[in-house]
Amino acid sequence: DKYSETMADIEFEVTLKLDGTSCTYYIVNTNEYNTRKADETEVIYFGHCSRNLDTKEGDSTPWKIARESGLKDRMIKFNNDTGRSIAIQGELMGPSIQNNREGLHEPKFFLFDIWDIDEQRYLTADERELIVDILEVEHVPVLDPSMKVFEKFKTINEILDFAEGPSIKHNVREGVVFKSNTLVDGEQVSFKSISNKFLLKGGD
Repeated sequence: DKYSETMADIEFEVTLKLDGTSCTYYIVNTNEYNTRKADETEVIYFGHCSRNLDTKEGDSTPWKIARESGLKDRMIKFNNDTGRSIAIQGELMGPSIQNNREGLHEPKFFLFDIWDIDEQRYLTADERELIVDILEVEHVPVLDPSMKVFEKFKTINEILDFAEGPSIKHNVREGVVFKSNTLVDGEQVSFKSISNKFLLKGGD
């Protein structure tokens, strides 16, 4: 169709879609953004969201990971060094999370997106990679860094077939995610394809 013709030359990053629970960490400057929980003395505020719920720091798994891995400290330093406010989005994986299909022995955060709070857009793969290195955070596995999806695949069924395959350790993955490496009309284009085997097995 017309859409696929206009997208034929766009390269996409292709990553595994992991079966965990959604997790977002963010860092903001409270002089520029009003944050509900920040006390008046905190200029740089680190927070966590689970889906749409902003959580309070405590002993929950996401907060333990942020503190014990040093991610919280590195994000605060990042804001100190650059003045940039960002949110990193990822999948929380591990014991007691979604049947722990990857067989992890301890909870782990896998980043899949970075939202630039200042510019109100998702970062491209190249922009994301720079910050992933600075924050020393694990990225979801990349299957192909630059695939011309609409040139390679001619039908929806071909894209669905490509979604089939192994995950990190499990022999059936949840699916794959496609994200444009360049901005299209100022925004990242992204879509996902879910494995039919995964859907039929109910994630077991």
